[in-house]
Amino acid sequence: MHIDNKSYINFKNGKRLLFESFFKDNFSKLSHFAIKYLKDVYLAEDIVQESFVKIWESDNTIFDSEVQLLAFIYTIVRNKCLNSIEHTKTKDKYSEEVLKQFKSEAYLEASVLSEETDYIIYKAIKSLTPQCSQVIKLHLKGIKNKEIAKIMKISISTVKSHKMQAYKLLRKEIRRISLLLFILSKNN
Repeated sequence: MHIDNKSYINFKNGKRLLFESFFKDNFSKLSHFAIKYLKDVYLAEDIVQESFVKIWESDNTIFDSEVQLLAFIYTIVRNKCLNSIEHTKTKDKYSEEVLKQFKSEAYLEASVLSEETDYIIYKAIKSLTPQCSQVIKLHLKGIKNKEIAKIMKISISTVKSHKMQAYKLLRKEIRRISLLLFILSKNN
């Protein structure tokens, strides 16, 4: 098919077909064809539109006849429908697996633990003195005591003292999480 100015489809025998006419004559029947695969009118119409775009954008292909062109677009539509079905099946399978995971007790416990831990760490850090808060934030980023002391221009023993103070507060709060998880496990 070779399209002059994207307006015509040319055939080997020299005939030309106005692309717009080809679109208007075939859109409806191709949409019905796609619906047989997809059972979704809007998705079927989108796929047919994409199929026409593929023909519109393809260059340097000349068809033997209008019948060959129709066979080509039917094949494009069918393949796009099958790809859509496969994609939907993959999405559905993933959704089922995720839903199964979300319904599990282990997921509930892990989610609660993660959320509560993050909240407790945030709350505990916020309640510390500014210097102690900065020490623990740097430590949580993986920075060593010696580097923290250097960055903050304080002694290593002060860094250690601030960390002990923060961890003491965190241990107290972590007991609360353990109790919450225990209660959740008894309720389910």
